[in-house]
Amino acid sequence: MKFTGNMTQPSIFFLSQQVFQAVRRRLEIALQAENLTPTQYMVLSLIRTDATSSSAVLARQTNITPQSMGELIKALELKGLVSRSDDVDNRRVALLQHTPAGKRKLTRCIKLAATAEEDFLDGLSTSEAEQLRELLRRIRQREFGSQGEQLTIAR
Repeated sequence: MKFTGNMTQPSIFFLSQQVFQAVRRRLEIALQAENLTPTQYMVLSLIRTDATSSSAVLARQTNITPQSMGELIKALELKGLVSRSDDVDNRRVALLQHTPAGKRKLTRCIKLAATAEEDFLDGLSTSEAEQLRELLRRIRQREFGSQGEQLTIAR
């Protein structure tokens, strides 16, 4: 798609930013009851159940600096939602896993996020919502490559 210079329509970037802010606000409200931020929810969602996730892997997957990811993981640990264990193949790597409390909280948050998403997309038909999901997947794939497919959060 080539920019046509049409200044009478808002740019896709501008619209996307406004929608992103609205999504984040709705997710913040939905997760308040669980005392999690949207970013903490994303990280908790991306930790694999097979205990193969590390802080470094999650940082790369989410385009968050390793230092910031370390702080996010530490906050989740302090809340008792994740724990670390040594990787038997590489002692310098700590693998992350959900604690039982983390699994329960994630289950509740998934439901809260799904409800918020349904409410947010209420003005769209099922077909339009699926079309939007597919367009967003394509953009994500182009921006993140195969790494983008690894960023699927449970629903």
